[in-house]
Amino acid sequence: MKKAKHKIYKNKKELIEKLISPNDVVLDVGFWGQGIKINDKNWVHNLLLNRSKNVYGLDLDFDINRLSHKENYQKANAEDFNFYLKFDVIFSGDLIEHLSNPGLFLKSCSRNLKESGQLIITTLNCFGFFSITEKISKSEPNDDIARVVPDKVSNAPSPGTLGLENVKSV
Repeated sequence: MKKAKHKIYKNKKELIEKLISPNDVVLDVGFWGQGIKINDKNWVHNLLLNRSKNVYGLDLDFDINRLSHKENYQKANAEDFNFYLKFDVIFSGDLIEHLSNPGLFLKSCSRNLKESGQLIITTLNCFGFFSITEKISKSEPNDDIARVVPDKVSNAPSPGTLGLENVKSV
């Protein structure tokens, strides 16, 4: 296994432009919502649609009638999914901190990713200014800020099975 490299991107748009090629077939896990309208050019799913060859989506709930290529979308749990093809890229934007068992999510990704594929996971910066301000100013903890601890990563793939080679961050 190669040593992981660390790269910081300005935003998700830059990350998508640098890491996803126009020939990639991409699965966007947790694509719906994200606090932005689906016709917004900055919706991450639209960025993926405009950058790659073909995009599929998986989420617990979405309005299928508002999407083109309806056959490319599944309503399913991110912790247990299967598609009929393997992907060049699986993209998961700001999702992993909401999962009850991230290990099952990683296992599903491993099953659905090509051997040479990329798994791209983004999550909020829990040490950023706005996150810290929110933690201080509210009496309830922010559910979006989660620490992954060993008991939350049960059923994760065995070490080395995802071929972790390159770690980059936004």
